[in-house]
Amino acid sequence: MENNSVLCAKGITDTADSYIEGRLEIPSGMPDISCLLCVSATAKTAGALCSSGSVTVKGSVLYQILYVTAEGEPMSFDARCDFEFSAAGGYTEDMSAAAVTSVTDTAYSASARSVDIKSKLCSYIFAGTNRQIVYPDTEGAQVKEQTAKLFKISDIKAAEARTQGRITIGQNMPEVKKVLFTSSAAFITDIHRDTGRIALEGELRLNIVYLGTDKNAPLQYMNETVPFSQFIAVSGQGEPELYAVPSGLYVEKDEVSPDVLN
Repeated sequence: MENNSVLCAKGITDTADSYIEGRLEIPSGMPDISCLLCVSATAKTAGALCSSGSVTVKGSVLYQILYVTAEGEPMSFDARCDFEFSAAGGYTEDMSAAAVTSVTDTAYSASARSVDIKSKLCSYIFAGTNRQIVYPDTEGAQVKEQTAKLFKISDIKAAEARTQGRITIGQNMPEVKKVLFTSSAAFITDIHRDTGRIALEGELRLNIVYLGTDKNAPLQYMNETVPFSQFIAVSGQGEPELYAVPSGLYVEKDEVSPDVLN
């Protein structure tokens, strides 16, 4: 009896929690912390690599620290901590993998010159490969038959979408002296499948704290939504499974217009 073979996917979709902790030092030349106001944390995954029985995820967490000095002046600084962890599972060396990581919680405490942080991370992990399944030729034999769909993995990848825009400060708010603090959340609102690519649309919801020109209320806060779109090259057919997380955000005062943020 001859054997036949067919390609079939073996895939794993999993979540893994991990922790990162460290001490963030204030850059030299900046004044001491009198009161810590807020800490934001954004994770960026650098890559995922499968081995026999586990997958290793690497990346970094970008922190923004907003605090007040002894003179009552609001200040902020950025810091970064790298992470690497392994998650056990039915992974094999021939699997391709991609992961996206988000920060779900951050605990912190401050001294005059540093901030101790501990963040909980949640990683969504996608891994898979195609395997040859061998089955015998049943021609002329009496066998029970059952029909089932076979799936193949066409592509597993992590892709970056970039956007930029101009945010105009409302007329009822003071002009910007300095951007102190930003945080964001990304959402996919629509997906279009085309030949050889995916077109996705989404929005970035921003929270911005800035130092304004009003001496009586120097600390100002605003919300804004910025749309984004991206084409991602893919192979194969079928509906894609996508996750979106913000990985980096840069907002600064426009050098010409004091009521505009870029």
